[in-house]
Amino acid sequence: MSVTAAEGFVAAGVHAGLKASRRDVALLVTDDGNPVPTAAVFTTNKFRAPPVEACVERLQASNGMASGVIVNSGNANAGTGAKGRANAETMCEAAAEAVGCSAPEMLVCSTGLIGFQLQVLCSLVISTPGNKHDKSDNHSVKQAEGIKDYGGDFVILF
Repeated sequence: MSVTAAEGFVAAGVHAGLKASRRDVALLVTDDGNPVPTAAVFTTNKFRAPPVEACVERLQASNGMASGVIVNSGNANAGTGAKGRANAETMCEAAAEAVGCSAPEMLVCSTGLIGFQLQVLCSLVISTPGNKHDKSDNHSVKQAEGIKDYGGDFVILF
């Protein structure tokens, strides 16, 4: 089963350098970039990571609507304070720009090592279907490879 089995979604996965050699960033978005009803389950831990806080706030502000989610593995961006929150916001902004939606409509998930700052590249390019940087037609497989060891503390459902 593909992450894009539901009609109206596209996905991509890339190697961004968080892991030595495997795809480590994935993007799942609506094919038109418009927000759709979204459900999420979050950790009950009092010390939620910046990506969790970002998602909770976005979904509350939008009445449960989102256009997509950018996911990284290799770094949980947890225990990282204000800088970690800024990194989560930067990931949302870069992904939103790549797909043509607004940053508040983009969610972010991170899993991996705890307590390390996530190195966010200023010129982060997400390879979305149709993007000039990646003409492959097997994006859902790449997206799944980008998050196959995802063991994070929340789940997003569109």
